[in-house]
Amino acid sequence: MSEKQTIMKTLENQRAEFALLCVKNIVAAYSKEEKEKYKGNVKKIPMLIKTNGLGNTLAFMRSRKEHKLIYDHLSNWLRKPENPCKTLPEGKDLLEFVISESSPVYRHVTKELIALLTWMKRFADSLIEGEAHD
Repeated sequence: MSEKQTIMKTLENQRAEFALLCVKNIVAAYSKEEKEKYKGNVKKIPMLIKTNGLGNTLAFMRSRKEHKLIYDHLSNWLRKPENPCKTLPEGKDLLEFVISESSPVYRHVTKELIALLTWMKRFADSLIEGEAHD
């Protein structure tokens, strides 16, 4: 296995570990209804990003109380030094960071957050019982 493949696998594992921790925290701390809403929101956000763009989706998420947890999870992932994107500076808002960056960074952050959300969806499906609610 090449060094690049090893790094990619490690990064994928880190995404999975982070996503699992996020979903486990939701499972442990929230009511059944809140968990089902979280599950539904995690499932729809990647399509919102693909349809409306990352900036628009983050603005929507930031304005909605029920999306705040996911917004915070995405922010926390980008603050981790091992993420492949330009690290989100401590104290800087995710939306402000994204819209102030160059187009290549914006695209890279978009791909990275969709990759993380893919893991979050998988774990939400497997760990949160019940139907997803919007």
